[in-house]
Amino acid sequence: MESNNNKLAEDIEINEHFNPDEILHVFVAAFSVEEKQIVSGLLLDDFKMFFLQMGASVVNINLHQKARFVSCFGYSSRVNFYNSVKMFIINHLQHEIKPNVLKSTNHIFLKSLTTAWENFFEALITINNVMDYMESIHSGHNKLEHFDKLGVILFRCMVFQNDEVQLRFQQCLSEMKLVKVREITLLNSDRLLLEGVSIMCNLLKMDSIYEGYVKPFFMRLTTEYFQTMSKDYLFQYCACVYFENVHAKIMEEMNRIQFKLDARSVNDINEVIKTELVKKNMKTIIEMENCGVMYLLKNNQYDDLRCMYNFLYTVDGGVKVMIDSMCLYFRELGTSVVLEKLNSDIISCVQSLLDLKEKFDVLFANVFCHDLLFDEIVGGEFGSFLKLNSLIPKFLSKFLDLMLRRDKSVLTKNNNDVNKIVFLIKNLQNKSDFETYYQIHFADRLLCYRYVNIRAENKMMNKVLSIFVDDHGKRNSLFVSRIEGMFKDKFITSKTSIQSYNEFVTVNKCILGILQPFDIDVEVINSVYWPVIDPKSICKVPAFALNVFNDFKKYYSKGETRKTLKLLPQFGTVELVATYYGEPIFLKRSHDGGKCSPVPNSRRVERHFKVRVTTYQMFVLDLFNTNDGLKFKEILKETMIPERSLINALRGLICFHRLLRKNPSGQEISANDEFYINESLGFQ
Repeated sequence: MESNNNKLAEDIEINEHFNPDEILHVFVAAFSVEEKQIVSGLLLDDFKMFFLQMGASVVNINLHQKARFVSCFGYSSRVNFYNSVKMFIINHLQHEIKPNVLKSTNHIFLKSLTTAWENFFEALITINNVMDYMESIHSGHNKLEHFDKLGVILFRCMVFQNDEVQLRFQQCLSEMKLVKVREITLLNSDRLLLEGVSIMCNLLKMDSIYEGYVKPFFMRLTTEYFQTMSKDYLFQYCACVYFENVHAKIMEEMNRIQFKLDARSVNDINEVIKTELVKKNMKTIIEMENCGVMYLLKNNQYDDLRCMYNFLYTVDGGVKVMIDSMCLYFRELGTSVVLEKLNSDIISCVQSLLDLKEKFDVLFANVFCHDLLFDEIVGGEFGSFLKLNSLIPKFLSKFLDLMLRRDKSVLTKNNNDVNKIVFLIKNLQNKSDFETYYQIHFADRLLCYRYVNIRAENKMMNKVLSIFVDDHGKRNSLFVSRIEGMFKDKFITSKTSIQSYNEFVTVNKCILGILQPFDIDVEVINSVYWPVIDPKSICKVPAFALNVFNDFKKYYSKGETRKTLKLLPQFGTVELVATYYGEPIFLKRSHDGGKCSPVPNSRRVERHFKVRVTTYQMFVLDLFNTNDGLKFKEILKETMIPERSLINALRGLICFHRLLRKNPSGQEISANDEFYINESLGFQ
């Protein structure tokens, strides 16, 4: 804006947008010294009214309009006005506030002192805002000291630190401390009075007096007040309502003092409230009859439980006390589930535990907001009742085994169930039994199961082994090393070995013309890792199979001179083609009641069947290449297969594959039972 020296004062509109620097000459010329003093005096009178508590009717916009005029009189006028205000404050403190405070009797002295300070400080803030506004109009000039700082210094030096005031201050505090018993009303009024004294000391920077005299007594009164309040709350409220009212009370107290006292004092008061209202009564509140944690838990009142948790989360040790009070219910519920399924099968037993874990997961998510402390304490409770059934470690291992055998996508579809089982395993008090069974089932699955999903096995293995880690997060146990060794043998070492051997066989076939009687796929396993027991007796391996094994053994020994290979015929499978001739054989019984004798048909019909059998079953079938019929004891002698294993092998050949038939018929097998080739296979 361009300056206009021809403007008159009456032509200028005073508002918040005008620039006093551009029209300063107008005001200088238009007002005499006496008129300037009158305007400044009017503004000073308004300030005095604030200090004298008569300024409530003064509208702030009038103050700011007068302040603009004074600012436009020039910097020197503003400095003179500043000094006038300062002199008034000094005189007001010396001749009004201090005498009035000292005139008050002891029982109202502290109240008079704090009231005088509060009124003075309130007026100080108001005029400081106006003075800051005046200074902002001429921002380029030297800054004057702010009244909010100057006023505090003046009050501290002229009133609070006055010898007579200090003496009365100490006397009144001492008299208040002598009162041992206070009614709740007096207790609250004294507490609020000391709170006002504390705020005053804090703003006046009287830290030594506050820390040495005021704060200890203030904290004592605060403690006594909330002790009395806790008794009333316990009598009036149920558990949830109690915590709601305590939370509201804490918020009320904090909102009142958090910006008036130092942070340490605010934290101390917060701790006193929580200690008196919550910590000292926490167990009593949580275990209230018909409204405590157990009642809410049994009646599925999860919303109330969550509200209780949210509050106790802010109290040191609160969540643990809450969860500990639930442990009896958890233990009783878990014990009943375990004992109820004590004689049940694997599926029923484990499924009941999974359902129980699901109930706790609902609490974990909906009430405790995934607090790991809940998971930890509940895990300990699981450990206490899982030990009631010694078969549970075996059942858990077998359940995982069944899941992997039945469903290749088990970790995708049933990931929650897998995680629950891992949780159960983690909290077994004696994991050694589980380790034993898991190694057995893992080995059996890798060696005997036809379709092994390497990705599913790897994921499951990592989930299970994550339980067996030390404090540094490393897997150092013997169990872990064995499982990892078995996995490596199955999917890495064995594949490398057989791939190398097949290349060797291919070279011999192409160059030397040496042919193998059949193809083999070898699993080379380390006896250190695998829970494999060597048969006590050595089976008689058919010559054609033994030759191939010896050939592989010779090749393998060239690269692994320190290792010795042993054949384990109890594992492994064989794919073969069984060739049958002739129509069904008829059994003809003699007239004298003698034994049945086979009568073959003269017609020969050749039939082929591709089957997969175990290694032991292959040994048995090889005998029938040269024998029409054999007794059980003869097969046992010829093959030297362990008796129990031989019975299982024969049952599979009779009942499942139906490659053989038994005389007499039936599933039970005795030493004199006879076995024949089932020539009727393939006929309707």
